[in-house]
This record gives sequence, structure tokens and C-alpha cells, in this order.
Amino acid sequence: MPKTIAFFPEAAFGPVLNSVDIAHAMAARGHKPFFLSAPMPPEQMAKFREAFINGHIQNFTKSSYEQIDNYAKDCWAAIVSSVKWAQKDLPGAPYLRDPLVLSELTYWGTIPSMIEEESRISGKLIHKGPQGETECGFWVCISGKWECHVTLDEFCHSLEGRATYGHESGKVMTISPDMAAFFPQDWKGVCTVHETVKNFI
Repeated sequence: MPKTIAFFPEAAFGPVLNSVDIAHAMAARGHKPFFLSAPMPPEQMAKFREAFINGHIQNFTKSSYEQIDNYAKDCWAAIVSSVKWAQKDLPGAPYLRDPLVLSELTYWGTIPSMIEEESRISGKLIHKGPQGETECGFWVCISGKWECHVTLDEFCHSLEGRATYGHESGKVMTISPDMAAFFPQDWKGVCTVHETVKNFI
């Protein structure tokens, strides 16, 4: 099945020429290759390349070490400039680093369907959909036991603590650090937090 293949060549002749050869081979196999690069007219691009090379001809006879402060430095500057241009219109991606050392968490209250004790929850939201249909973040819950009803598909990655989830069918699952679990919508059962849990959800 023919595929559309994007090439992102570096700002250097070697990678560009290699990509062109690979693109020709892909086209010969029935695929559709195309190149993503800064919007520069061909004539301007040719002059830019020519000026860049002519400006460094005197460095090509030097050793690799001697080229670090001239040709190599300028090549990397061009690559960084290309990356900045390519990323300037990309939307920012929310993220959370080192959640286990966070000192400021939002208090979200107490689990409303408690059976034993009083499990208080807190955390930090990373993203929530406009209609609340999706959300993800860092979740902390202290010990307790409650009736659990999952109203939306939920993925859970445990970072710390221990909890037991008993499904209404009788199946029991214990979640501990470095474990991941998926709870489908309408999962029902009982959750028991034995040791304060800290999860990515």
C-alpha cells in the first residue's frame, strides 16, 4: 500500500543528499515522499547554500578539532535555527516533572462513598478536556476503603503506595509502585488504600 513519507533533513549537505536518494528509492516503490523545510524560494536557498560553503572553504582543510570553533559551530547554529522555526507554531504540551517531590498540591476533598476511614485526595491537574471528557494528572489518596464506580475510562500508573481493587465479579487486583492498570468505563467494585498512593491518572 503506497505511503506518504515526510523527510526532515538537517541543515547540512550530507543529510540532505542522503534524504534525496532515499526519497527517490521510495518514489520508485510507489510511495509519495516530500520534504519539510523552511519556506525559502529555490533561488534564495541556492544562494544561501553557496554563501555558506564559500564562507567556510578555508576551514575544510583543517582538522576536525580545528573546525569546532568555525564550521562546526555555524552548522549547529543553523540546525538550532531550523528547529526553532519548525517548532514555533506547534502547540505547547503540558507536562509534570518529579511529581513525588511536589510540595504544592490542590486539595480535592474526601471520597464521597467511604466504607471505612476517610480517604482525602489531592493532586495536580495536567490537562482537562473542554467538556471534562478527558483529564490527566497526579493523584494522591490517603488510606481508606470505599465503593468505587469508574465513570470514564481511566489509566493509572502507580508511583508510590499500595491499594487493592476488588471488582464486583470477585476478581481482586493489588496495585503497587511501577504498575499500570486500566479501568474501563462503568468498572464497579471496592477500593482499599493500604498505604498512601501517588499515581499518574
